[in-house]
Amino acid sequence: MDTPRTTTAPALFGRLLWMIVGPITLILLAVSIAGQRGGWLTLPSLAYFPVLGGTMLGRWLEFRVGDPMTSTGEPATTAHLRRYLLTAATLGVAVWIVASLPGINR
Repeated sequence: MDTPRTTTAPALFGRLLWMIVGPITLILLAVSIAGQRGGWLTLPSLAYFPVLGGTMLGRWLEFRVGDPMTSTGEPATTAHLRRYLLTAATLGVAVWIVASLPGINR
C-alpha cells in the first residue's frame, strides 16, 4: 500500500520558487532590461542575478528538504538537479546578455 508523501513547507516554497515565481520574475526583468537606455548596469539588470540565483536556490532547497520531483511530477535525481542548475545558469546569463544588447545602442 502506498502512503501519500507529504511536502514540507520549505520544499513547497522551493518548488514554487523554481517553477513559477522565479521564471515569471526573470521574464519581467528581461523585458524591463530590454526597454532600458542605461546600458548594462541598470536597476532591473542588477536585480536579475539575485532572482536567477534565488530560482536556482529554490530548486536546491526542494532537493535538500523535500521529496524532489521533475516538472512533470516524476521523482528527480541529483542528475536532474545538476542539469537544471547548469541549464538555468547558462540560459539565464544568455537571456540577460540578449536583453541588455538593445540598451547599449541607444
